[in-house]
Amino acid sequence: MLVGVKYCGGCQSTYDRVAAYKKIENALDVDIEIVSDNENKIYDLLIVICGCRVRCPDIDKYQFKDFIYIYQESDLDDKINYIKDLLHK
Repeated sequence: MLVGVKYCGGCQSTYDRVAAYKKIENALDVDIEIVSDNENKIYDLLIVICGCRVRCPDIDKYQFKDFIYIYQESDLDDKINYIKDLLHK
């Protein structure tokens, strides 16, 4: 399964997005790669880590089967459980 992560620009971050990524990475049994703008891959899951509720990253240029936004630390555990459920279907 190919899982990608896209970060926002970080202009209004309300939590440590890198720490959130590390927590996600440690909780999952799959390799996760940081998405770059020039890739032509189709991701099974794209995780979009945003620093606030604005959710500004443009993900239209990426190809993916499913995606999830993470925009606040308090939801992180629930989002990780949701991702685990998606990965084990």
